[in-house]
Amino acid sequence: MRADRLITILLLLQNNEKITTRELAKQLEVSERTVHRDMEALSSAGIPVFAERGKASIPGSLKNDAIDVWNRIYIDTGTWRNSVEKIDGFPQLQKAIWEERILDMTYKRSDHTIKSRKVNPLGLVAKGRTWYLIASEANTIKSFRASRILSLHVTEDFFVRPDKFKLADFWEQSKQSFVSNLPTFLVSVEVSPEIIDRLTFTGRFVQVIHIDKAKENKWIPVDLQFDSEKEACEYILGFGNKMKIVQPSSLIEKVKKMAEAVVDFYR
Repeated sequence: MRADRLITILLLLQNNEKITTRELAKQLEVSERTVHRDMEALSSAGIPVFAERGKASIPGSLKNDAIDVWNRIYIDTGTWRNSVEKIDGFPQLQKAIWEERILDMTYKRSDHTIKSRKVNPLGLVAKGRTWYLIASEANTIKSFRASRILSLHVTEDFFVRPDKFKLADFWEQSKQSFVSNLPTFLVSVEVSPEIIDRLTFTGRFVQVIHIDKAKENKWIPVDLQFDSEKEACEYILGFGNKMKIVQPSSLIEKVKKMAEAVVDFYR
């Protein structure tokens, strides 16, 4: 079994969510039986894909290929936000990662500046529906959002893959560092018992830090953490008269102004 075909299967499943064996076989130009064997190998290696033929064992000759692929592609089932991004150039990324070839690319940074970069591609990570290229540049391993790669070229030059590099370990450490450096905005509120079970089901970035015992009026003190003041205003306003701000007091005026703007809009 060609190891690069394993990556292709994962990319097809990620982009299509569900795809039939016949469709996979047609795109890969192999038999349906070969596709079933590939799916069994991926499942046995711990990669979360399922074939209707059920659980199977991986032949000894396939284990090394499957494990190596697992260190070049990582799927994080959580999400930063629920978004879908169209990525061009996956075949070139796949080729560069598997053949260990240096990659020339044009990349748009988060501040919208565009820069040419020469990197050693080590793997791909899927965070929800967002893909990241993990690559080394000037002896530093970095994450590049795949949708920001404007153009890329697989060079004829090879690089040496770090022996001790583990894609999953790098991603988990990188993610923890990213989360710990996010801006935070703390708010103390009191909430009606009617909405206590809905606090984290709004689709917004909010973390419930602490829930205290209910007061005599049955309202419950809660400490919340947001990424920004704007997120806090929009979240609190969404609960109407079922959530009351305690601290910071400056937020009360901002939520009042936002509510007044909504009322004026519908007059």
